[in-house]
Amino acid sequence: MDAAADEFPYLDGAVVAAETIGQWALHSGFAASDVVVLTDKGANRITDRSLQDAFDQLVPAGTQVDHFVLAFTGHGLTGINDDTTYWLLSDSLGQGYNIFVEELRRQLYAYGIQHLTIFSDACRAIANSRDLRGLLPRPGVRKRHQQPVADIEVARFNACQDATSAFMVRVPGAAAPGKCIFSGVLAEALWGRVPAAFDGSVVDSSSLGRGLRAAAKERATQYNLTLVPGGSAFFDKVVYFDQASPPLPPDPDLAPWPPTEDVQAASAGAVAAGAKLPLAPNVFKSVLENVAIRTTILGPSFGECHPDIDTRKAFPGLPKIAKPLVESVSQARRRLASPDVSNPGRKVLSDQVADQLKTLEALAAGEARKKKANTLRTSLERAALPPRDEEVRLVVNGAVKQIWSEKPIHRVGRGTRSIEFAPSSRDDEGLRMVEFADGLLAPVWLYPDLVCTLLRDRDGVAAISYRHVYGGNTGTSVAARAISRLVTGGLSVAEVDSLATELRHEKHVNPTLGAIAAYCYDVTGDLNSVRRMAAYYGQKGQAAPYDIVFLGMIENNGEMAQVPDVPKDRTRAEADGPVWLMARTNAVDVRIAGLCPWLRQGWDYLAAPEDAERPLVDGLDRFRPHLTRSVFTTLGRIGGRALAEKWQLMPNLQV
Repeated sequence: MDAAADEFPYLDGAVVAAETIGQWALHSGFAASDVVVLTDKGANRITDRSLQDAFDQLVPAGTQVDHFVLAFTGHGLTGINDDTTYWLLSDSLGQGYNIFVEELRRQLYAYGIQHLTIFSDACRAIANSRDLRGLLPRPGVRKRHQQPVADIEVARFNACQDATSAFMVRVPGAAAPGKCIFSGVLAEALWGRVPAAFDGSVVDSSSLGRGLRAAAKERATQYNLTLVPGGSAFFDKVVYFDQASPPLPPDPDLAPWPPTEDVQAASAGAVAAGAKLPLAPNVFKSVLENVAIRTTILGPSFGECHPDIDTRKAFPGLPKIAKPLVESVSQARRRLASPDVSNPGRKVLSDQVADQLKTLEALAAGEARKKKANTLRTSLERAALPPRDEEVRLVVNGAVKQIWSEKPIHRVGRGTRSIEFAPSSRDDEGLRMVEFADGLLAPVWLYPDLVCTLLRDRDGVAAISYRHVYGGNTGTSVAARAISRLVTGGLSVAEVDSLATELRHEKHVNPTLGAIAAYCYDVTGDLNSVRRMAAYYGQKGQAAPYDIVFLGMIENNGEMAQVPDVPKDRTRAEADGPVWLMARTNAVDVRIAGLCPWLRQGWDYLAAPEDAERPLVDGLDRFRPHLTRSVFTTLGRIGGRALAEKWQLMPNLQV
């Protein structure tokens, strides 16, 4: 990369990985004109311009493509509290942008692609500096003004889980380039050399995912690393390898794996080069329990720069998979204290410790998010108890300074943990902007027959949930589980379907679950499920969350959306859930709840809206720099008030 070489070192193994995948494509039936390999080898640079040129060459406007394979190996980041990925190109840091993979995928819906496979061999670390958090998301390709493919099928394969690292291994000082673990295993699987990737005599998208998880984990373990690939396949019609017609030549020239001794890992920890010292007894347990030992091994500044670790609170802990990393850091610390280590060896050890500590910080942050999620779930269920006054439509657990709205809203009660508010009329539906005492502001949509509970934390709004005025607490409990899983990055489509079946869809009692589900369905390319949800809101006369309309690419004028006919989902088995999850729905109009994304992650989609989405965007992207790191949309004082004024809301709180 052109900048930040220390934080994002050059990965020569990524060049080898890209060329190897290109060779597989050429020998597996793809025409030479249908394969483009971009690398930053030598003086080459990969930019969003070169990315666009490649797509224009491979998929000219008006082309219909059955299967498109997009593979990336390099540096990357993950989003906040969501299963998203951002790629860093050669000029990303210098030009202040990244490639938002989710928006790239959505733009490709209009490129005539039926089956899309995405391989992403990139770290998915949290952006833990102001410069990285300030990178503007770009889709990487231009918009095409043609009808998106609503039934596109997507297979996703990530090298690692959310907020963790991918790895390149190499022998320090060797002339041979490094080898990226995930891409190396992927190449072997595509050439039919990973037995676990087979389903009978073929490797298809479903079996490939299983094989990659097993083989990458096993290979990483050989280098004392932890790597657990993620992603899912949502089609199984595409075959990547068939024993009856294997790629030619049958024996590809794959780069050998470096010997497990004397190996250095880029991005995160491997065992240090050289002889090992005896380990102190129970060093991992001591790091977890003893502050002095933890400070000695991890360092006094451990976690201070990570946005998910609050060093003012108790140490969040580390998962069991961190044990070899902690032991390796301890070994390296002891060797660095020895005067016998040469200057070159000291440099290798110091770099290794720095990389390992970054990985340990990511793992500690994961534990912190789990604790936060558990607390959040309990707090939300407690805060969402039925209000004392049946006029109440908004319950907030933080100190409120003002509420911006079109009509007056009254504070009617104060509990031990929350404040209750009621609109001037029971039938009053619409947007409010809550201004907190600490200067943060957050938009919220009030429904006439639902009570909204809004939960704060240090970053802003951590949770929004709804319950029927006279109903039970089931909707809150389900949403609490969904939000807590969202915080930890572990909410899957299957789980969304399961949670949805626990709610009576006829009532749509908790729109928050719908908003969250829309992102889960979107990641899989399941546009029809998003639109099906919007149709149900329209059938029940209830406003659909902004996020559903936007992610569903539904025609609208900013206030009303025109949901098209949605065909029956034939990819789900009848036993996968209730009929309404997969049923055909007819065209219907639906009101739009909100004027911006409910969830913070939705703002990254606004940079390149589809034509159908433009009325919803309306200049919102300029408010993105004012957003906090909260789960739900929260802005600082200046940006929040400016947005409230843009929406023509006024201070209207009546005490």
